[in-house]
Amino acid sequence: KLDVGPKGVVLGFHDNIFPAPEKLITHIAQSKGTMRVRPDHRVVILRETRTPKDRLKIARKTVDELARLAA
Repeated sequence: KLDVGPKGVVLGFHDNIFPAPEKLITHIAQSKGTMRVRPDHRVVILRETRTPKDRLKIARKTVDELARLAA
């Protein structure tokens, strides 16, 4: 599940499973504080957006990054 709002993105995975968890954790660790894991195991990407068009761009970029990590 991908929720995009004015303050950022919240990611949830089916059954809280990601195909390559070690890659995801490394990616989060290298994000310089822009990504974190919430207690409910959802991933938060902190990035402010002003317009729906900007939110769509962020959603697309996020999905592309996840696909690359999962491959």
